[in-house]
Amino acid sequence: MKILKIMGIVLLGIILLFLIIALFLPKEIKVEESILINAPVEKIFVMVNKTGNWDKWSPFAENKESTKVYYEGPSEGVGATIKWQENDDEDSKGQLKFVEVVPNNMISADLVFENSLKSKLNWYFETSQEGTLVIWNIVSKDLSYPFNRWMGLFAGRMIRPDFKKGLNNLKELCENDLHITKKWQTSEVRSTNIDTYYALTIKDSCISSNFKHKTMEIFNAINEYIAKNNIEQTSYPFCIFYSWNPEGVSVFEAGIPVSTKAKSSGRIIFSEIKGGKAVYASQYGPYESTSDAHDAIELYLKKNNLQINGYPWEVYITDTEKESDTTKWETQIFYPVK
Repeated sequence: MKILKIMGIVLLGIILLFLIIALFLPKEIKVEESILINAPVEKIFVMVNKTGNWDKWSPFAENKESTKVYYEGPSEGVGATIKWQENDDEDSKGQLKFVEVVPNNMISADLVFENSLKSKLNWYFETSQEGTLVIWNIVSKDLSYPFNRWMGLFAGRMIRPDFKKGLNNLKELCENDLHITKKWQTSEVRSTNIDTYYALTIKDSCISSNFKHKTMEIFNAINEYIAKNNIEQTSYPFCIFYSWNPEGVSVFEAGIPVSTKAKSSGRIIFSEIKGGKAVYASQYGPYESTSDAHDAIELYLKKNNLQINGYPWEVYITDTEKESDTTKWETQIFYPVK
């Protein structure tokens, strides 16, 4: 009994010490890391500002098998949101939402975990002759007593390795010529004028992982209709994107240009595709690499203060059944502009 009493007193003393020390621990923590990247600030900024690029550099994107990731809101800028849940565990949810964005200067996001711990994630981009200094920090205020204050004491040790890894990934991504490394190439972005043309199209939707299969099914159906009705194909297959969600359902219209007006039949619709001004680039590589050309065009639009006037589309130049080398596949990406 005496031993139990002593153990009880010791345990009580430890608990009291734990609570007393917590009273003097900081209510606010800030963990910060930085790196100098030898690349234009515009190239680096878009990698952070566009949530779809996070898979390319974020240290938190490595747990895809155990973590479900969802995207909401716009794909970039204020309102862009990333949500996640680990192992279908309702208590392991989180959300990151961009709340303030100054192009090529700073990004601030609200970070909220299911346990109600709220923080700010901030990125700052400072240009110099040596390159671009990227500063990444996390700030948590009003840490609850006592447990979150104790967590704050060890926050730096837990967070810094991930921040360093993410920044190094970002540096490698932006400094290296990925097009050469992967033998993928993106052409220079150019301006052009598109003539109005006729096409037979099918509008559909699917999840991104099923996109290739779905479009091949559509092109085969249209080709059969063209052959059956002796219609002349005048150019390459294309796909207009009304929405694109890498993690969800996308809406698109796939079609083949034809020489004359034709009758619609079932889900095959005769369309007159309006022409106009556009900017475009060619991507050489597998279809998964077309995001490089989309990024290049979006950067070009921002630099030249051009406004999109409609929906982007892709034109598939290469017959993949005849060309097995994916580095030679050419896809032309067009964005209509005012």
